[in-house]
Amino acid sequence: MKSAIAFVAIGWRPWASPDPRAPSNSVLRATKFTGTGPTSATKSGITLSCTGKFKGSTTKTGVGKIAAGSFSGAIGCTSVTLGNLPWTAKALTATTGQILNVQFNSPIGNCGPASPARVAQ
Repeated sequence: MKSAIAFVAIGWRPWASPDPRAPSNSVLRATKFTGTGPTSATKSGITLSCTGKFKGSTTKTGVGKIAAGSFSGAIGCTSVTLGNLPWTAKALTATTGQILNVQFNSPIGNCGPASPARVAQ
């Protein structure tokens, strides 16, 4: 059975712009970020909902990398570990993106590597 993972509101934006809804008018810059938000993973019909905290960076060409992460919240969240780091991320719009080669270990089972994981803010 396929595994699914979603990261929401992790705070990843690879551009600097007074209006984040207008990436075509943006100036790309290298930056580091930390983002926190709700996450969920579903495997074999079981969903684990947690709060994820991710650390990463972007290049001035707009390529993102997720270098570390931790989880809190529901029972089992603190035992989730990330694998296959760093994960590569790319912006699709001003508020959505994809994270590639996601892999993690959790109480509901090991997942990945999977591409793409969905990101929304």
